[in-house]
Amino acid sequence: MNRVVPILSLSLVLPSVGCLGGPAPQPDPDPGMPAGGGGTGTGGGTGTGTGGGTGGGTGMGTGGGTGGGTAAGARGIFDTEVKPELAVCGGCHSTGSSSSGPKYLGGAQDQWYGSLISDSRFVNSDPNQSLLITKGAHAPDAAGKPTAPALSATGVTAAKKWLLAEGVERVLPRPPVSAVVSAQEIEKFGKCMTLTDFNKGANDLMNQNTNQGPCTSCHETGNYVMLGPTATTNFNALKTVPYLMKFVLPTLNTDGSFKDIAQAYRFRDRGKELGHPTYTLTATRAQALDAFFSATYAKYKAAPNGVCP
Repeated sequence: MNRVVPILSLSLVLPSVGCLGGPAPQPDPDPGMPAGGGGTGTGGGTGTGTGGGTGGGTGMGTGGGTGGGTAAGARGIFDTEVKPELAVCGGCHSTGSSSSGPKYLGGAQDQWYGSLISDSRFVNSDPNQSLLITKGAHAPDAAGKPTAPALSATGVTAAKKWLLAEGVERVLPRPPVSAVVSAQEIEKFGKCMTLTDFNKGANDLMNQNTNQGPCTSCHETGNYVMLGPTATTNFNALKTVPYLMKFVLPTLNTDGSFKDIAQAYRFRDRGKELGHPTYTLTATRAQALDAFFSATYAKYKAAPNGVCP
């Protein structure tokens, strides 16, 4: 606009000069282009441009506008390729679900995009560190089968394509280091747990009673924790997320980065919490859990990069 305005002003001044005895305006050599007039332009839509003529009468037009239709770019990729793949996740992770899973998708499907792009665990500058990619199959049920699947191969491909497109269109935050690394280290710890160590006393946890009956009466289906009548089933669940988070938690440095793995004491403390049946974990069971943690921690620390064979 700064270049157009002076040309317009000149177009208006020159005819006045002619009337005062100056040079008369010349006819437009190109009858198809109005002298001193405007042009039209398009740019993603239609719009009217403005232009100015010189004494010779040639004008220059610029224009702009916006067009409608299907969303393009990153949002279009999400709507057409990613969102259909997330339908399997919506059953547990949208606010309309009765599942206890985290509601990271928000409400209805038209809210999923906004929920995900505002959460750096899912949309960040490294697609390979998005939880959409790294989550994988969920914790097993009593039969040892995952309670929910990982994103399909098609879904992973679509998600990476979308995340890369988002990175082109905007500056994305870095992955939340503490969350990503902590999750990885907790999973490493779980893989260092052995059934042999578990059966040295921690397996007796399933026999704990409360003021309203045995723990297995509520938890044998894997609700919050897995405490069924079979020690092996309980062990297989406990060594995987989210059940593992009831046994261990990450500790962080002052800058928020991962520091170490510590015992969580949820089995000990849960019996004292409001709303839960009351119990006091027996000293023998508490000591067995401590010993199980210590044995696993030693293996985790001794393994190269914490990766047990």
